[in-house]
Formats: sequence, structure tokens, C-alpha cells
Amino acid sequence: MLVFDDRYLYPLTPLILAVSAGFLTGAVELNFRIGRDICLTLVAVGVVFSLTYRSSPFRTFTRDFQLSCQDAGNRLKAHGASRIVCLGAGPFPEHGVGWEAGYKSAYFGGQRIIGTMDSLPNAGQLNNLMNDIEKAQPDAILVWGRPDDARRIPLLQGLLRLHPHCFVEKISDPALGEVGVVVFS
Repeated sequence: MLVFDDRYLYPLTPLILAVSAGFLTGAVELNFRIGRDICLTLVAVGVVFSLTYRSSPFRTFTRDFQLSCQDAGNRLKAHGASRIVCLGAGPFPEHGVGWEAGYKSAYFGGQRIIGTMDSLPNAGQLNNLMNDIEKAQPDAILVWGRPDDARRIPLLQGLLRLHPHCFVEKISDPALGEVGVVVFS
């Protein structure tokens, strides 16, 4: 995904204002060849800078971190789930796939989220969460988290007791493997 940060344009603002002010007053006639050369130089410097700058997205992003969200979205779309509850956080919070994973999955699936919790519930929160889920009656529940997370096992057991005829599909990431499940009620 290509991202453009408009803050990069801030240094050009005084230059644009100076040139524009001259045109408005009619006091400045600009040689277009010099203007074209300045623009070409700025573009060349910008391209070289973006390719060599250590934190440039062109150098630091080597993979698509939203593949697990797209996988979950495709599963939601395939089963026609329109009311989604999302529990937990995605596998890459440093790349925008943490608490946002449920929203991105719903977007990719063309569905809407009716409830969310950005972490998996602990034992004290589990009963209240099950009551809330029962009242909301979602079509699908996204549960983000690794299979070895101790909070995930009682949550899935509670969801299976709440919806005994549900089925579960795994959400996977190419690098990490299983990063969550979708429980279809």
C-alpha cells in the first residue's frame, strides 16, 4: 500500500506563496525553463531521498501485514455474516494490525461490526462478555490471538457453549500461521 504523508509538502508552501504572490501583483515574470528545472530537481531529490532514507516505507515494509485481515474478511464474505463482534488484537500492532484488525476485516468482508473488545477477556470478564454476546446475537465472532494464549481457550469454550451448533474457521498469516479464528453462529 502506498502512503503519502502531506507533511512532506510543508517546505514547499513558502515557495508556492512567493511565486503566487508575484503572479498576483504582476511584478514577476517567471522563466518557465527555470521553473521546470527546479521542479525536476525537486522530484529527483525527493525520489533519491525516499529510496535512501532509513525509515522510508519503501525500505522498511517488505510484506503486506494485512493479509490476515483479508483472510478473515474473505471468510466473513463467503459465509454472509453481516453482524460481527471482534475480540482481541491482531498480530501486528506496530503496523496498524492490532486493535484495528477487526475493523479492517469487516471492511474487507463488506460487513459491519456491532461490538468490539481490544483484548481477550480474563476470567472475571468472561461471564459478562458472554451475556453481551448473547444479547447482541452476532452472525460471526472474530477472536484474535495465538493458539497458545491462555485467555483464548476459555473464551472459545464459552462461545461453543453459547452457540452449540456453530462452526469455527482459522484465520492465518503466511509468516505466523494461525493468528485467530472466526466463530460462525
